[in-house]
Amino acid sequence: MAVLGLAACSKGDLYDANQVAANKMAEQKQKFETNFEAKYGKVDPNQSWDFSTNQQRLGTRGEGDQIVTKTVDGLDFGQTYSVKPSGYNNYSVTCKVTKNQEVLTNVSNKLKDGEKHYDVQKAVLVAPSSSFTIYPISAQGLWTHDLYVKVGDAKPVKVYSKNWTDFSRPFVNGDALNGVVKAGYVDYSWGIGMGYEYEVTSKVVMPGLYVEAPVGTPIEIYLDNVKNGDTKKPSVGTSTGNVIYVDGAGAVPAGIEVKDDAVIKYVGIEDQPNLGDKDYNDVVLAIVGNPDVPKEIIIENNEYQVPVTNTKRYMMEDLGSTDDFDFNDVVVDVTETTVYTHTVTVVNGVKTSDEITKTETLPTAKAVVRHLGGIYPFVLKVGNTTFDKMGGEDTFDKDVNIEKDVTGWDSAQNNVSVTVEVPDKTQGSKMYDAVNEFPKVGEFPMMFTCDPEVKWAAEKQEFDFGQFPGYKGTK
Repeated sequence: MAVLGLAACSKGDLYDANQVAANKMAEQKQKFETNFEAKYGKVDPNQSWDFSTNQQRLGTRGEGDQIVTKTVDGLDFGQTYSVKPSGYNNYSVTCKVTKNQEVLTNVSNKLKDGEKHYDVQKAVLVAPSSSFTIYPISAQGLWTHDLYVKVGDAKPVKVYSKNWTDFSRPFVNGDALNGVVKAGYVDYSWGIGMGYEYEVTSKVVMPGLYVEAPVGTPIEIYLDNVKNGDTKKPSVGTSTGNVIYVDGAGAVPAGIEVKDDAVIKYVGIEDQPNLGDKDYNDVVLAIVGNPDVPKEIIIENNEYQVPVTNTKRYMMEDLGSTDDFDFNDVVVDVTETTVYTHTVTVVNGVKTSDEITKTETLPTAKAVVRHLGGIYPFVLKVGNTTFDKMGGEDTFDKDVNIEKDVTGWDSAQNNVSVTVEVPDKTQGSKMYDAVNEFPKVGEFPMMFTCDPEVKWAAEKQEFDFGQFPGYKGTK
């Protein structure tokens, strides 16, 4: 009797709704895996389906995160010089700027001589998610100096040295420091006349500096070896409050590559430790973003905070189709923010230490559904947060923008899932739930994650995993 009873229970399980759903899911998964292998080949047992590279932080750098600085040509102002007689045995030299005059005019309007700025504070610039280039615009004043840029914990880079003390005007790249006037007879069409030629013997050389760094990396710009005669002064720069950061919109530098959406900022430096005349135009630089520029963050009580976002894009297949590998049935971006608190030490005007002393990931992340490419309704769960039911034929192959704050998302564990309502043709209009979770290493993927810049495939177009360096499989 005991045996008969057990057999009866086992037979009854075949009609249990949950067991039916589990059987259907197993069947669908088996078909998916068979067809996936036919398309892409066997899955490498060490294959991870997390292709994201957006978790980058100086101090916790992973492979591929690095600092790159390289010198590039400075802005060209196209100076030409002419000489005219100005009395007996005297002459005057005139310089004409033929390129980037709009930049010089814009700078003089943004950082005017004699216009004082009192609200400038000690600050740090932090690297954006793109590269950028620093171009010296002008340098003036009696004091000589070396311009340095320090990126993160890398060795400071000397951009140029100012060795001239002429303060009659702001000097720009290519300006003549010294020259020789030569006089001679010139054969004009109407006769012989006296002509003058100005030969430049020494020029101002101020190159640019191209920078790549992990997002959030601290950037310091400062003048070192500041001298008045033989007396060296303390260094001045971002961390001493001698730098003002202003909008450079209104003039785009010519002769260099500038993206259509590029951001441009001006850095104005006051070269005296006591802040001098406070007009912040002793040294002026342009920072051209590619397309973004560093963000300015104020230092208070020797601390500053850097918020860094990490975004992952999840691309998913529902279980309703077994020969469809476009992975666009559900596309969702999830972003979390981590706040890094830095403590700095400044000695003699130079930042001698910059350490991350506290790290805090905000408890609330943001999830945005970007695309719906499936025909079956589904429920999306990100961390501890569940979205309302979405999808279906009404939203098939649609770009959407459904946003929600979420909690409990673990970017390392990828705890994201979808529960899809799939029709069971064997039982009329009944539905069963197919749960799609993030695959473990070596499993067949119903979803994967990557950087948000990666575009999902068009409908019925096979997704190309070969674009990811971490993909081990072959077709």
